[in-house]
Amino acid sequence: MNAKLIRTLFSMIAVLALVGCSDMTLSNLTPQRVPQNPSGIYTITMKPSLRDATIIQDSIMPYIVIDGTKHPMKKSSMGANIFEYEYTMPAGHADAKYYFVIDYLADVKGTPRERSETSELYTLKLINRYVVTMVTERGPVGSKVAVVGRGFSKYDKVTIGGIEADTTVESSNALSFIVPALPAGRSYQAYLRSGNGNMPIGQFLIDAGNIRVMPKELTLTSGERTVLIFSIDNPAPKDGLLIDVTTDIPESVIMPEVIIPGGARSVSIPLEGGLAGNGTLYATASGFGETHVPISVIGEETSEELTTFTETEEVEYVRIEATEERPSAPLNEISAPASEPTEVSVEEFSQIQETTLYTPGDDHSLSSTQEDPESDSIAF
Repeated sequence: MNAKLIRTLFSMIAVLALVGCSDMTLSNLTPQRVPQNPSGIYTITMKPSLRDATIIQDSIMPYIVIDGTKHPMKKSSMGANIFEYEYTMPAGHADAKYYFVIDYLADVKGTPRERSETSELYTLKLINRYVVTMVTERGPVGSKVAVVGRGFSKYDKVTIGGIEADTTVESSNALSFIVPALPAGRSYQAYLRSGNGNMPIGQFLIDAGNIRVMPKELTLTSGERTVLIFSIDNPAPKDGLLIDVTTDIPESVIMPEVIIPGGARSVSIPLEGGLAGNGTLYATASGFGETHVPISVIGEETSEELTTFTETEEVEYVRIEATEERPSAPLNEISAPASEPTEVSVEEFSQIQETTLYTPGDDHSLSSTQEDPESDSIAF
């Protein structure tokens, strides 16, 4: 094996000596360390960069030399001018050494000349672990997703769209992560991050979650305080979930910032009515749909009771009171100054058929006077 490697190195030196300055650069797109997979097949990719206009593009023939054998490479679906080779690692092997060779023709003063480029020597090493699959490839923010594979360690972390997810390693063959707060309706690349780099584990689609608010609609007076409860279906991410609450009547609503703590599903938020107004609260968060809460804030009402009739505790007399001073007025045969209450027996009061009360600047006729049997007051 050593003798074969020495011969290969001498061949490379000889080729470089014959070619002189290089007409192209060969870039290896294959990671040096790759996770072991169940099939034992690994894709090795390479991209040549042409630096000489005399190279005839259609004449390029890429090869890989691995395990001492030269194999042709085929065009890759990864992009233009990229070539790949599907290599099957022999059983019991954990690494392989290889290099690339490109044969091509160059137009030298109108005459095609055979040329060749050879890359440096590379090593492919297997990591004794791999990801089989994510149990699901979609879900809302806060949902728990399981990943199965082999060779997991406590230092492994899952990232979604570049955001590190809260990851729990259940065993060397299983781990789980919590979907982080990212905009919904999009697919994100998921990676398993460790000291050996990032291992792709698939695409993950984030579905829109739901924000619930109780009560579903709100009516309160200016200065009145109440509590709103914001809740979600899954526990909030470890750093908490910020809910963006806006309204079209900002002067009518007084409330603090809304954050559901990490691991919690709900939070109670105080709200106070401001100036009178009718509108809507809009609640949304990254990865969630928008929730609408109708709200009505009513200004403080002041009303004056012109006349109040209440029955005394003995239920034998009726007290007639006036809230404003007014001239004395006849009440059948009974009259008294309006500023003082007048006591009338219930029997006498029941005989009254029609009473005229006077208030400043207006006359009011109260007809069909009757006693309310369901209360201790007399209603007109």
